[in-house]
Order: sequence, then structure tokens, then C-alpha cells
Amino acid sequence: MNWNKQGVTHFEMIAGLIIFILAVFGSLALYNSYFKNSNGLERANLDVFEKNFIKHSDNFTKVEIFVGTISRDCFNVSLNSNVNGSFEELYVLSNNTRTNFLLDVNGDISIENKNSNVYELYLFSFDREDKRLTSSPCENVFVDYSIPFTGKIFFSDTLEDFKMNYTNDYDNLKKRWDFPNDFSMTIKDVEDEKNILFNMTRTKPINTEILSKSFIIKIFDESENKIINAIVTVQIW
Repeated sequence: MNWNKQGVTHFEMIAGLIIFILAVFGSLALYNSYFKNSNGLERANLDVFEKNFIKHSDNFTKVEIFVGTISRDCFNVSLNSNVNGSFEELYVLSNNTRTNFLLDVNGDISIENKNSNVYELYLFSFDREDKRLTSSPCENVFVDYSIPFTGKIFFSDTLEDFKMNYTNDYDNLKKRWDFPNDFSMTIKDVEDEKNILFNMTRTKPINTEILSKSFIIKIFDESENKIINAIVTVQIW
């Protein structure tokens, strides 16, 4: 009889221990499930942030021009035969820096001060009739064109306004740009990450999870007349 009582007591102890272990693991599973779902929502908000940020960039069309050897220091290329539509602004770049050009009434470009065999045309929708310039006495030369490439680009003044509103009008900036979370942001030159182009930070709450994401953008630096590839790192909480 005593043996049976001891056996029952031993069984009850084991059963209680099993129930306790199951309860602990169950609680952990529920916590992890909640944490993962919350983390997933925050990760989704990072994607929303990137999407809404990119919406405020401008469209561009880029055509690369490959030029052979010529005797003059300038040459003509035809824009009409390679890119259709009307354009707001046209930039001719060599090594990501703007070079001089003239645009005639037919949409032909005369690129001056030739210093490279590869050029890039960046086009920002404008009516060519508003850009009438006289043609320069450049050589007509055979050139190869790349397939037109379209993409997104930020003008530096757009980001300057963004930074100013981040500092002075943060809540309205979040509403206008439709950002779901509080955030900090840095934008650096891809080729020189020590070169911080824009830095926007806020005090982060204590014991709050911070999530981060990085993505690449193009910036047209209007003061330097050049295009910069930049990396955006955003933190949200």
C-alpha cells in the first residue's frame, strides 16, 4: 500500500513537471509567434518607406553614346532617331560630370570639348521647341547608341527640401510622404561612404527595436552638374 502511494506521488511529480515544461514552451512559442509577426510588419513598413520615398523622385531616360576617333574637339549626334517624346531637360555627361553641348532645332546635339569616347544623355521631359540653339561646326561622325534606359533620379534640391522639412516640419513631412513610422536617414556617396551627403537623425526611444534597410538611388547634384550614385540607409521604430 505504501509502495502504491509512493508510485502515485512519483507519477504526479513527473506529470506536473511535464505540464510545467509544456506551459513554458507554449508561452515561448506564443511570444515568438507574436514577435515574428510584429517583426514582419515592421519589415513590411521598411519596404513601404522605400516605395513612398522613391515616389518623390523624377523619371529619366538615359542613352549611352560610343564615339570613335574624330579630328575636331566636338561632334554631332542625333537625338530624334534614338529617343522619342519631348523632354524637360537634357544633360550630356562624361564620367558622371556634365559637359557642354548645343541643341539645334531638329533635336540634334553638338557635344563640345570632346574628352571621352563614351557619353551619357540624361533626359528629363521637355518640349524641344523651347530649347532652340544654333548648331556648332562639329564633325558628323559615326556613333553607336545603347538601348534607351529609363529609371528614377532625385534632384539635389528635392533632398535639400526633404532635409529642411525633416528638421522643421517633421510631422507634416511624414504625412505628405506617407511614412508609417518614425525614422532616421543617412545618404552617402557609394564611391566614398565617408562623404555623407545628407544626415537626418532623431532621438530614439529607449528599449525600442530599431529596424534598418539600405537601398541605392541616383542624385543629380545641380550645384556640381554631376550625377552621384548614393546609398540610403533608413532606420525606423
